[in-house]
Amino acid sequence: MRHVLLAALLFQRQREITDTLVELLNSTVHRINARAEKKATEAFVAEFTKVRGKAGLLGRIAAASLGAPEASVREVVIPAAGGEKTLKDLVAEMKATNAAFARSKREVFKSSYSNHYRAGLMKLLEVLDFRSSNDRHKPVIEALTLIERHKDSSTTYQPLGETVPLEGVVRKDWMEFALHTPDKGSQRVMRTVAHPAPQEPDPEPEPAAA
Repeated sequence: MRHVLLAALLFQRQREITDTLVELLNSTVHRINARAEKKATEAFVAEFTKVRGKAGLLGRIAAASLGAPEASVREVVIPAAGGEKTLKDLVAEMKATNAAFARSKREVFKSSYSNHYRAGLMKLLEVLDFRSSNDRHKPVIEALTLIERHKDSSTTYQPLGETVPLEGVVRKDWMEFALHTPDKGSQRVMRTVAHPAPQEPDPEPEPAAA
């Protein structure tokens, strides 16, 4: 009876510890994302305030719109903006700014992971086993296995001949950080994002990398 009770206790404690580790993994990733969002937002707000006249332009458009809420855009907004061309230029600039903001956020996320969080996340992956009976998640499971297998490597690229799952794992907007196309040689999959990619790929197959 004592053995049965002890086994039940250990089983329950194992489940609790696993749940806690998974929560820690999730919260760490969310923390990196929140930090990247905050830092990128602060940088872009500072840059926005440097642009002369933009705040005044938006203020005039808002005031004119509130002053004649039933009027058409052509009657109110365009004259307040100083012409249709000004609005088109503003829209084009904001689209470019949104794209730049998204990329800046990814840069901060990458830097935080590489320089601070990676070691802790690797230790969490060491003690957690990921499984799924859903084929849709198979690429992610394979990617986690690859990372675990090569976590201690110091090479820049994944070794030649290694099958690296990217489809269904790496989002399109993150591909620029996952792939490196040198001036000469074939495209390589980056193992680490800690430093900028060198100009040339490693000429020979390397030991495994994560």
